[in-house]
Amino acid sequence: MNTPDDLPASCRTYPRRPALSPQEQFVLVSWLRSRAWTAPPRRPFEFYATLWSIGTKYHDAGRPTPTKAALIARALQDELIELDDLRPRR
Repeated sequence: MNTPDDLPASCRTYPRRPALSPQEQFVLVSWLRSRAWTAPPRRPFEFYATLWSIGTKYHDAGRPTPTKAALIARALQDELIELDDLRPRR
């Protein structure tokens, strides 16, 4: 069985996780858990500025997130959320 160290260096890529601040993690997780695709009614500029910062950090880490679906994938990969968090609440 091959391990990552058995592979050629060109195949060994370990995605870097960007260092998100506690506020960025809170905004990201709250937004991903919500069903809304838009900003909350209060302080939309701060909300979008935080999302922009998150997207920039992921891009700089070599893991672009151009859509909400891409952000969901990154949050799952980085264990910020679980699949159950994305289920609609009844």
